[in-house]
Amino acid sequence: MANKKLASKKKKSRNKSTRANPLSAETGAAYVASPSVANTTATPAPAQGLYARCLLKEYLKNYYQWDDEQFKRGGQVIIGSLVGKVAYLGSKGITHGRLTCENIFVIGNGPENLEVEIKDIPRAYNPAMPSYREQFLTLARLLVDTWKATSPMLLKHFFKMMEYCIPWFYFKQVQWHPLLLSSDEVAVVIFRLYTYLDIERKGWKKDYKNLIGRKKVDFGDITSGTSGTSRGAFAFAKVYSYPGVIYEPNALGALMFFRHALKHVNEHIQEDLKKENAKQEEIEDALLTRGETVNMLVQFFPKVPLELFNYMLYKRIDINTTIT
Repeated sequence: MANKKLASKKKKSRNKSTRANPLSAETGAAYVASPSVANTTATPAPAQGLYARCLLKEYLKNYYQWDDEQFKRGGQVIIGSLVGKVAYLGSKGITHGRLTCENIFVIGNGPENLEVEIKDIPRAYNPAMPSYREQFLTLARLLVDTWKATSPMLLKHFFKMMEYCIPWFYFKQVQWHPLLLSSDEVAVVIFRLYTYLDIERKGWKKDYKNLIGRKKVDFGDITSGTSGTSRGAFAFAKVYSYPGVIYEPNALGALMFFRHALKHVNEHIQEDLKKENAKQEEIEDALLTRGETVNMLVQFFPKVPLELFNYMLYKRIDINTTIT
């Protein structure tokens, strides 16, 4: 069964300086009248049922209000939002000002819907003040340390990008770095970027193989059908063996399989269970969620999300405008 949500368009962010969440039904945000990024653009209506509006310092102290996964997700969203705000200010020539736990408000009604508001923003370029990007790096390290990121590869790549004085275009793309994405967002990003490349960039697969030169990708766990849940493992093996599709043992082959599995794995689970005359509720219970599918795929191919992200940077394609 194709995942219709995966193919649906996400709502556009009210403020394009901030990463839009592809999966949120609404963005919990409220703003006050103060010199901040929040009122440099159109002000959205306050969210109903808002319970979180506090300084970043207070947010970090009150981590016990969240479980570990919620707190990690909140940290990812906060960093992504900060990237968007700093990039927006940079596009206006405002590259210096205070950016600390004491002048950043965290606003929202849940970890998926958090926003940040930067207070006391200078009206113009002021080199006497500290650099926003240098302070952002300090804050990002602080936030990542609180959730103990489990992927050294993503962590190293993220901070290596931040340590270099990358142009603003590339800095803005960091909103979509795999380190900052939930499993559901990884699915959305990979599916939509792959679709964009297929439609808009003819011949991209050959180019991808040349630029992302990883070879010797092992499909053994997929073809054996022994990894993950028995039903899920069987379905992944069916995706791999589908007639007419060949997955080369390289980075492109891994990306192609990742994308095709996202779209088709539940179709194979459903088909298999129907042959067994399973009841509809049994079929629905057996289907993998988008997050479960991604988590299994990342175990097989942990480099795929980062390789696709890097390819978009190499080709200087704006990820935000491509998938929103």
